[in-house]
Amino acid sequence: MPRSVRPNGERTIDYSALPRITFTDPQIAAVGLTDEQAKEQGIDCSCRTLELHHVPRAIVERDTRGIVKLVIERESRWRDTPRSSSHIYGRPPRG
Repeated sequence: MPRSVRPNGERTIDYSALPRITFTDPQIAAVGLTDEQAKEQGIDCSCRTLELHHVPRAIVERDTRGIVKLVIERESRWRDTPRSSSHIYGRPPRG
């Protein structure tokens, strides 16, 4: 990233919010901290999970195996925008 667009001419890049994916069947994807990592860093967070059979895109794709997990900071340090992260975990088909 050019220095001209980095805040304060900063020379380091924060990769903590870099999306990651594991190409398996079903796939596993994540961005941001897990709830365990947030707690280790002293961040008070709230977690929510949603099974993929409630997600329209998963229904259309006919693959509803898995969950979406959101990790949300309870009290934001940045005005009205709490930090959040999401994790998508696949699971084997029900037998």
